[in-house]
Amino acid sequence: MAFRLTRGDGVVLVVVAAVAVGAWLGITLRPVPAGAEVVVIVGDQAPRAFPLGEDRWIELVGPRGPAAVEIRDGRVRIASSDCPDAGWHAHWLARPGSLICVPNRLIVKLAAGDGTGSDPDATTR
Repeated sequence: MAFRLTRGDGVVLVVVAAVAVGAWLGITLRPVPAGAEVVVIVGDQAPRAFPLGEDRWIELVGPRGPAAVEIRDGRVRIASSDCPDAGWHAHWLARPGSLICVPNRLIVKLAAGDGTGSDPDATTR
């Protein structure tokens, strides 16, 4: 027995696809609010905040050695750090969230000006 799509099935598929694409575009293209900042925490040191709108290279020293954070074009990344899994080196944050290098005790948070993204999603001990 062959499965055949009816005209109604096609309409439903098109509507679901349009809603999915619209939701994805709405989430990915939403700009970061003015006043967004990058918060960098290394070990037990006090957090340091930097405006997201100013390009800069931040050199740090963690418990396992040197690290660097790059802010450029309204995005932030951990450019270098002594972590076994260095996949995040290529990952840029452009909206609220966090990058973490656990062995070097380095946390980089992108927080929106309204406080969004300033708290972790989860904490482990």
